[in-house]
Amino acid sequence: MNVFLLQDVNQLQFNNSSAGLRCSPLSTAHAHLVNSTWKYGGDRNSFNSVLNYISHNPSLCVMEEGGTEPISWLLVYQHAALGLLHTLPQHRRKGHARLLVCVMATQLLERGHPVYCFVEEGNEASHKLFTSLGFQHSPDYRAVWFELNTPEANTDLSITPNA
Repeated sequence: MNVFLLQDVNQLQFNNSSAGLRCSPLSTAHAHLVNSTWKYGGDRNSFNSVLNYISHNPSLCVMEEGGTEPISWLLVYQHAALGLLHTLPQHRRKGHARLLVCVMATQLLERGHPVYCFVEEGNEASHKLFTSLGFQHSPDYRAVWFELNTPEANTDLSITPNA
């Protein structure tokens, strides 16, 4: 994972042509949708993480007027990094992710928080989005997550005495 820090607040601009759309916080009722589309989601543990993020941290989503399901969303991790940014495939390339990042970044800055995110190596769409909004890659910092004791990793570790 690469870390991107917001360096140029003046680049947080978006075209507010969101006729027929509304921007609002996610509700816990949306946790299943978010979990089902998250690359690391799909199980009970990830669902609980998503539910926790929605319940305790800032979040935003774009919904069509009159709709009840988000078409794009952004959650904030417990350590205040922007995370879980997703737009449903049929709604991409319309500026929804850009809108969400700009609005959330502005809210975090108003609260005195630094604005940063993690972007996976090879995620060119996110790289392009965040750099276009004034985020800069911080090459001196890399994030790595480890998963311990997964079912695949559980092997027989019994000790056999030397003969």
